[in-house]
Amino acid sequence: MELVADVHLHSRFARATSKELNPENLFRWSRIKGVNLVGTGDFTHPVWIEELRDKLEPAEEGIYRLRSELASQVEEELPTSCDGEVRFVLSTEIWIRRGNCSADEIEELLRTNLESIRSQHASQESGLLVIL
Repeated sequence: MELVADVHLHSRFARATSKELNPENLFRWSRIKGVNLVGTGDFTHPVWIEELRDKLEPAEEGIYRLRSELASQVEEELPTSCDGEVRFVLSTEIWIRRGNCSADEIEELLRTNLESIRSQHASQESGLLVIL
């Protein structure tokens, strides 16, 4: 099985991103481009994660899909050649500062459970996660 994945994404709440970036458009463009697994991006943003909870449903363990009624609406607009499954994985970008080193690292963090993010939000004051 060939897997085409893009997990380094940002939500519309990040700087310099489209304000039309939503789960339906992630699904639409993934189908057009042949991407099977797409990251949600920015799962630490509280408004974004609530939208993801509303629009995604579990597909396989740790993997989500667009709710069927939303997927059907998008599929009506797509050419028949744009077929295939699109799955979502919860993702966000984190900065890691290693001591006094001037070279910070940016890594992609993946989560498998929407509820684990809810408990994380309860302990945060903002939607930004920085791991030091």
